[in-house]
Amino acid sequence: MGIGANTMDETEFQELMRYQAMVSRSVVQEVKTDRKIKVMGIVAQFPVRKKVQIAALLHEAEMEGLSADDVYDIIDDLVKDGILAKQGESAFMRT
Repeated sequence: MGIGANTMDETEFQELMRYQAMVSRSVVQEVKTDRKIKVMGIVAQFPVRKKVQIAALLHEAEMEGLSADDVYDIIDDLVKDGILAKQGESAFMRT
């Protein structure tokens, strides 16, 4: 955009849209990371290699402002990362 100009050409607009998309992806990733850190902090309070009900984690996570859907997604991530092991559908164990 030129000095004093109030309009932008198509190239400038496309560049602005690419930048906005990049910033948006970055913010979304930061939010996901923050949620995962919160859940990991809660999980760290539970004993290692002892079966823990997911309901207990959900309760603590709700108090931190997290939704059940977010918690289930994060549990799946932590299982893939080897931090948790699922114990049936309703429990997990820290590894």
